[in-house]
Amino acid sequence: MVNDIFNGLTTGACLVTYNFDPDRWYENERSAIEAEYGSGKKSAQQYTDAIDDLQRRYDEMMDRLDGTYQIPSSTREK
Repeated sequence: MVNDIFNGLTTGACLVTYNFDPDRWYENERSAIEAEYGSGKKSAQQYTDAIDDLQRRYDEMMDRLDGTYQIPSSTREK
């Protein structure tokens, strides 16, 4: 099976699975920011700015991910 997948990738076919967890991403990013702040690599202002930026990026991502994908009716009828 691995060879079939590899051969497909090298011939232009692509098998994609996408299991992205936005909440886990957020927690991982926030933990990294907190670790930098805790180790003194970030000032209080840098920490606040980084958390605000992270929240903005998370909110923008959730706006893009929110909702279910709908197959266009013209595609379904074929």
